[in-house]
Amino acid sequence: MVREDGVRARVQAGTSEVTRFAIGVARATSAVERNRARRRTREALLTMLPPLPLDAVLSVPREAATMPFADLRALLAAWLQRADKAVPAP
Repeated sequence: MVREDGVRARVQAGTSEVTRFAIGVARATSAVERNRARRRTREALLTMLPPLPLDAVLSVPREAATMPFADLRALLAAWLQRADKAVPAP
């Protein structure tokens, strides 16, 4: 498990040639909030995918729906940096 300021994830070396993410939102109070957080997280991740294939299940805080996009990207960038170190090469 890799944790970084509210982002929790289980990560393993990818089983295919692409990076795959499943995104959950912790403590979302509504479907609108959950979906907005998932869309914003997915968009932020698409702009900074790591070069190695990963399979990851992420849990992001509900604040991902409203925090400034730059802050969300910084949070995810820090998480990705730790995830790169945590996953052994296939």
